[in-house]
Amino acid sequence: LQIGWAEPLVSLVLAMVGTAFFMLFLPVYAGRSRPSVGRPEIALGMLVGLVLDTALHGAFSTYGLVWQTGWKPMLITSALVATQWILLTTTRSTAGVGDPGPTANYGTGSAGWLAIGPFLFLQMVVFQNIARVAVLTGWPLPWAFGWTLLAQLAGLGVAVYVFSRESRNCWPLALVAGGILVAISVLSPVQHFFPAAPILLIGQICLTLLFTLVLTPRIEPLSHRGAAIVSPIWALSMILFLVLVVGYYIVYLVDLPYGNTVLETFAALVITSCALVLGSSRFRRGRPGRRAWVVLGSATAMLLLPIAGILSWQEPVATKPDGFPVRVMTYNLHSGFNAKGALDMEEIARVIEEHDPDIVALQEVSRGWVISGRLDMLTWLSQRLGMPYLSGPTADPFWGNALLSKFPIVRSENRKLLPLDLPVRRGYLSAVMDLGNGERLQVIATHFHH
Repeated sequence: LQIGWAEPLVSLVLAMVGTAFFMLFLPVYAGRSRPSVGRPEIALGMLVGLVLDTALHGAFSTYGLVWQTGWKPMLITSALVATQWILLTTTRSTAGVGDPGPTANYGTGSAGWLAIGPFLFLQMVVFQNIARVAVLTGWPLPWAFGWTLLAQLAGLGVAVYVFSRESRNCWPLALVAGGILVAISVLSPVQHFFPAAPILLIGQICLTLLFTLVLTPRIEPLSHRGAAIVSPIWALSMILFLVLVVGYYIVYLVDLPYGNTVLETFAALVITSCALVLGSSRFRRGRPGRRAWVVLGSATAMLLLPIAGILSWQEPVATKPDGFPVRVMTYNLHSGFNAKGALDMEEIARVIEEHDPDIVALQEVSRGWVISGRLDMLTWLSQRLGMPYLSGPTADPFWGNALLSKFPIVRSENRKLLPLDLPVRRGYLSAVMDLGNGERLQVIATHFHH
């Protein structure tokens, strides 16, 4: 995938094959490794991996490595693959250990795998989405990056602490964390009922804790018999993940009787239900051990990335108050994808540079949509071109129109367009530019329905 194929269909097929191998890998890995009795090593390992994913995503300003070419992305990807191979060689195998017998309650313990799909959905769409955090808080991207990473580390720390305590029954903890997570999903930060930053922090902690609870109950290493039970549940979980993601974005194409934020609540309920069922079972639990704290401490070093971004961050400033003539450009970005289907932001930036406009009206600008790789297109282009931006969301707070301008913006407004019952709502963004020399220009950017 990292090679950068000229034909995006090749990348699509490779991504599908990679996803299929991932689905095969996890239950096989759990079947051949020997995590200590009752320890949440698989859950904590996945959580640390997601922290690393956020660190890489934020370090490249939310522009995913999979869409980039060149020696730097290739070097990072190669290092990740090499690290994975090295870690796999240290895995202790259960081959030849034998069937642990009828005392191993796989039916209950395996149920936790059902929660992985909804967990990944909430992480990808809501809590681990740096661009979304930036939009909801109004913070610059490095601050949103730092907050997202800090929230994940806080959740990981709480999970390690909880499982370092002697506890045989965790359903009260699951009930509290699940209740808070469901409440947050119902009162979605998109509704602006409460400040987004603390809500996202609390939600991440609760989600991380529930995820660890559902994957921890295990009284024996997973044998071939256990893997046979886990595999169909894991497959169902991934199908559920696919249904949730598709259902979340299909509402922008088809008029359906639900809003996509309802699916956030559904996912939270599935995870909470699994945690309550498993938390009420009295499994033996072991402490994560010192290594878990060492790994957590090492993971906090990743905070240096957003700190470096904050220290080096510079907001583009208006640089051309010298009046007419004015060169204006309009560009439908197609959510970042070119005619072949590749997400190529650098190509878009080069096209704008070639025309050297003073003002650019943009349409179909995505800021955190999963189908565009959770990329904050507007911030990325603003930084790449050195032009201040003005956002005019329409379909939701994360998709719509925008303006890039070399002139200072005196005032602006973002209005809805009729009809209001379109799957993808439309609007217009109006701004008055100060051209200097006492001259002003009003620019209206819009995107009509087909």
